[in-house]
Amino acid sequence: MVARKLMTLSLVVLVAGCGVDGLLFGALTRGDQDRETPLQAAPNILQGKAPGYAGAALDVVTGAGDVLDDLTTSVADDNTFSITVAGNTSLTNLVLVVDGGASGVWGVVSEVPAQTSIKAPPQLIAIGELNARTTLATLLVLAKARATGQTLTALAPTAVDLAVGDVLGLLDAADDRITPLWDLVISLPPMRTHPGVGQSYLAAGDTTDFDAALATALGAFEFRACYPTDQIRLVLIADLRPGGVDRNCQEIDRFLWASDAPGKSRFVTGGIHIDTPRCGETTGPCLDEAAFDAASQKLGNWVPNQVQMYDDGTHGDAAAGDNLWTVSVDMPYWDPGGLDQAGVRVGYKYTYGFPGQGWTESEEWPGNKRLIELRDLNGDHVITRQDFFGDETTNKDKFNLLTAARGGCGKVVFPSQPAPPKCVNDSLEAMIDSDLDCELDAWPAPGLSGPITLDCPDS
Repeated sequence: MVARKLMTLSLVVLVAGCGVDGLLFGALTRGDQDRETPLQAAPNILQGKAPGYAGAALDVVTGAGDVLDDLTTSVADDNTFSITVAGNTSLTNLVLVVDGGASGVWGVVSEVPAQTSIKAPPQLIAIGELNARTTLATLLVLAKARATGQTLTALAPTAVDLAVGDVLGLLDAADDRITPLWDLVISLPPMRTHPGVGQSYLAAGDTTDFDAALATALGAFEFRACYPTDQIRLVLIADLRPGGVDRNCQEIDRFLWASDAPGKSRFVTGGIHIDTPRCGETTGPCLDEAAFDAASQKLGNWVPNQVQMYDDGTHGDAAAGDNLWTVSVDMPYWDPGGLDQAGVRVGYKYTYGFPGQGWTESEEWPGNKRLIELRDLNGDHVITRQDFFGDETTNKDKFNLLTAARGGCGKVVFPSQPAPPKCVNDSLEAMIDSDLDCELDAWPAPGLSGPITLDCPDS
């Protein structure tokens, strides 16, 4: 058994009360508040050091590989850096990349928690020193996630922390599964955090020895994570980019039903579907009335233009300004097993309106809802559904316009319910057409929302 070391980049909240730093950052961020301007949570300040990299560029990258441009900073002349993160959003499994040109160092920050109150002072999070050791550990957790068909975004922060500790413990013990890779990484050659298909993590030169050493090192550890069995995170993403193509391979008219006007925003509404098994009506897994109502309220309970979606890089949104609008809610859950069994079922619909506006000229289409049954098809412990706003050919329940040639039959139902023969049943987590070639080719990323996690029992 190899002794584990605590992850050097595990977060430590240094300021929890009033102090000099808290007063300083408070003065910079708060000021006099206009009564009509909502108070904002104080930010999180990530502070660290990258010795030998004064003036180098510093990128903050999500576990899925997206650079958070609004957080990018650089290393100061004294080798220190700080990164300011909005206090109203939580982030998990961020990768820090210091690029010195010929070399660079990496680190992983497992969790940046959202502020719990707008009255709280800024949180200062010490992330330690970025060096060859943190680079090796970050490389291995990135590569291990990829080897298991995941990204770091899908992993529990505790799982990443434990894996980093395991890697550093193996390195300190001079484990022969790790040391060949360490001998290559210690020189800090240029590397990619998220290589493309067929590419090596090593960015230049002959990669044969490096790739072989990496493959051996990946066999030295496993991710360890625990997840609740009665809850799951549901991430809904409304794609409002122009040029979207529906399942009939036709361009979508985003504003066929909803009007486009300055000042409007994007919302979602919905609730637990009436066909979800109710306690007292079934002997299998079920929701009682309290759970049914509480979960429905999280989605707005069919009141339009109330539950806000985000495209500002907060609240789980992956990137500001890309016209992919995100909302993340935690839902009751059980694993329904086979498709002949029922899981928790949700109805929802996107709207594009003013806060508090009614249905008229704001809903993506009238008289119908989108359906999704909560089943974790890709095994990432998050249910993610990305939809083009106004698409009438996917999981729209009635008057569905998917053509018969593509499997349409005029409606969509849940998997265990009767449907006409050869009828496409699009009411589950689903892949998307990432390149608009009318082929479903990729699982949507859940933005910056990771899974709900639990502390694992000691092992």
